Amino acid sequence: MSEPVKAYPRHLREDHLCMGGSREFFKQHGLSWMDFLENGILADDLAATGNPMAIKVAENARNEAKGKAE
Repeated sequence: MSEPVKAYPRHLREDHLCMGGSREFFKQHGLSWMDFLENGILADDLAATGNPMAIKVAENARNEAKGKAE
């Protein structure tokens, strides 16, 4: 079984998402912004919000993890 994939602030930056808007998104979805900054967030949890931008960030994190595994 593989490690769960996490998304980190770098994944937001790669998608050119602003930190202020992302912070508000986390607040609206009951997610901890500070925990995300310090530890990342599970890509599955991010995608589970159903938000298209969050799903894209989660996909990028998964693709990065897949590339490192190959």
